[in-house]
Amino acid sequence: MFDDDALAGYVLAHVSHDAVVVAAAKMQLEGGNDEEKESWDLASVGFVPLSAEQRMECGGLDQWDFDSLSIPRSREVLCAVMFEVASADVSAFLQPAPFAALIATVYDNYHDNPYHNFAHALDVTQAVCLLLNQLEPIAHWTPLERAGAVLAAICHDVDHPGTNNYCLDEMEDPLIFVHGSAGVLERHHMAIACRLLFSPTVIPSLWKSPTTRATRSEMRKVICRMILATDMGRHAEFYSQLKLRVEAFRASSPGRLQPIVLEGDDRFFLLECIVKSADMINILRPWKRQEDWGSSIQNECFHVGDLLAELHEQPAVVPPMFSRSVGPNLIDYQLGFINAVVLPFVQTLSEWIPGFSMQLESTRVTQRYWLEKKEANKA
Repeated sequence: MFDDDALAGYVLAHVSHDAVVVAAAKMQLEGGNDEEKESWDLASVGFVPLSAEQRMECGGLDQWDFDSLSIPRSREVLCAVMFEVASADVSAFLQPAPFAALIATVYDNYHDNPYHNFAHALDVTQAVCLLLNQLEPIAHWTPLERAGAVLAAICHDVDHPGTNNYCLDEMEDPLIFVHGSAGVLERHHMAIACRLLFSPTVIPSLWKSPTTRATRSEMRKVICRMILATDMGRHAEFYSQLKLRVEAFRASSPGRLQPIVLEGDDRFFLLECIVKSADMINILRPWKRQEDWGSSIQNECFHVGDLLAELHEQPAVVPPMFSRSVGPNLIDYQLGFINAVVLPFVQTLSEWIPGFSMQLESTRVTQRYWLEKKEANKA
């Protein structure tokens, strides 16, 4: 619908200040340029870092078995964790106190949905940071690309209504008339993200000096592409492109276990795949929280079904996956998603990028977990 060069004008033209809740003023950020301050810490903006015990309980902020659901559901704590997780990759571009204000503002624009909430955004962001480090030796992303991917992860579901694109289209939601019906939610998240990040009146003094307009423009393009990559309506497109790359790799590099370095568009495509994979992170993590995340997703699906049944005044028209009465149970729901969507994608990605094999094994462990539960239920 929009090419990269049209995105900047589009997002600034279609999102008003009324679309966001600005938290910077609430946080009473004391004036001055952060680069001129001798000291600064999270406590100065009201954030509460994790205690040593809480860090152990969540599995560690730099570990693959990180558990965002174990973190206290407190704005001050969750925002502090997001700041700590993301700051290394964005610190070259964003000043710390305004970045904290940005995180608090993003938090205020996530809703208390069962699944698409700030804890999910934290989960995705932490996974993106780990995958960037894990795969850096073969991609050599620029600092701008890394920062763009991390900022996209933070904002990728901002202002999510707890429904989905299909439901919004059926309900003729006003967002359809702003963004079109293709990937409407992802375009909405993208627009809100760009308003928060690139409008100087929303988070003043966010960008470090001298960050040029050209740099911000390039950052905006990265962020927009990363958020749009999370649209599951484009999954077949990404999977098809991934298979083509695997075939080309096998033909050009017989016997080589891993490409020495990715070049050109392959680097950026892998960056999109990282964000896309991180958005399915509840499947790729160790199994201990599978039922919590799975139930949350299913509850949102049932909410969609309730809205559709009310809209059409006949529950029979609700697609089975959204129906409380005829929809699959949690085990079948999770296995269906793993077998049809996640596992084929992750397996193909690991064939192209063998460094992704750990995530493939985690996905298989999750699959076995649900298969064992299904067999146990038959007994």
